[in-house]
Amino acid sequence: MKEIQELKITTDQTKEQSVIDVKNPDSGTFKLLFKHPKTNKFIPSGSIKCDDTTTNFNNAIKAYYWNRATYRITTSVTKVKLDSDGIDITISNGTLDTIRYTIEVN
Repeated sequence: MKEIQELKITTDQTKEQSVIDVKNPDSGTFKLLFKHPKTNKFIPSGSIKCDDTTTNFNNAIKAYYWNRATYRITTSVTKVKLDSDGIDITISNGTLDTIRYTIEVN
């Protein structure tokens, strides 16, 4: 009788993350500039509202991460609203001081 063995290998993989803090957010918009690592050309994001949805933020940065034929990388964006002590305002019931967006490469 043949014996069947299984082998499981797990690795700790650290994904690339970028954090963007918007201090004292208002009703304005901003753009991010990404520098292409090979050509050194700047690639602008689309317009992002200071208090935008994560979907709109993610769509605005696709010009760099996805639409470039060399990358085709998907990203996910999370958003947290923080008080002046850096605590999530849904926990602290504090006053909004900073909106933190985190971009993670998938």
